[in-house]
Amino acid sequence: MNNKKDLNEQQQKQDFSEMILSETLSVRIDSDTEVFEAYSNLMWKGIFEIRNKLLNIPNIDIKQAILTGINLIDNLFWFIYNYSFNLQLTVFLTERGKLLFTEFLFMSRTHHLMKQIDKYPSIQDAFHFSIKRSIGSLSCSGKTKKNANYITNIQEKRAFYKNLFKNIITKIEEESFNTFVMDFCIAHLQKKIVTTIDSNLKIFNKIILSDPIKSLNFKGFLFLICILSNNHIREHDDNHINPKIGIFISENLENLNNVNTPEFENKAHYLIINWEKEVLNEPSI
Repeated sequence: MNNKKDLNEQQQKQDFSEMILSETLSVRIDSDTEVFEAYSNLMWKGIFEIRNKLLNIPNIDIKQAILTGINLIDNLFWFIYNYSFNLQLTVFLTERGKLLFTEFLFMSRTHHLMKQIDKYPSIQDAFHFSIKRSIGSLSCSGKTKKNANYITNIQEKRAFYKNLFKNIITKIEEESFNTFVMDFCIAHLQKKIVTTIDSNLKIFNKIILSDPIKSLNFKGFLFLICILSNNHIREHDDNHINPKIGIFISENLENLNNVNTPEFENKAHYLIINWEKEVLNEPSI
């Protein structure tokens, strides 16, 4: 019985590998911006969708599940894209892998048999299961036709996004996940960040890893990122800006942490004026 199961699994892996190989492109046709917009969109959606699916499921660490899910999305996306140069295929298989991950955790904790024995697979088990079912038996070892530097600053940008989403996940609050916040992040903020970090990656990384960021709640952190994404921050201003970030957060902490839908525009205007005066040293109009 086990031998038959192993053969079936091996066949599935082989079929998947052949399907990916058949869809592989010889050259990259997507711009850096297109690739990172697709990647960023998958990561943002992953946070909300994994959280919403698993929120009320017992016997699970929801924040750890989201962190692992985001790590899964990151690994799948770049493995498949580096292998295939096919962005549409990459998005499809990454979405599929995320779905396998969440369904594995959901089913393993809601099935009556698992409840009876009171023993559940780990979050890491779900991660490995999804990887196997998403890329089959593919391996990047020995595959040299792809240049690791084909996307400008790819490793630095990946590190930025990992730090960004780790910050967001650790600040998750129950009331933060409403439709307004989700739509704002996916439809507006993620595109702004993609276009802004090309010229401000170093500063963005320093800011999201700085100590003052710890005092911001979920909404405050998102709003600070929004301000950064909507304002011109020049690389040569690095030493000038960073010392002022902590002062700006301290002086505007209450407004940052209490931004909500009805007052969003007024507080946004007030905070951006303060940002321009206190951090960029630009006069308000």
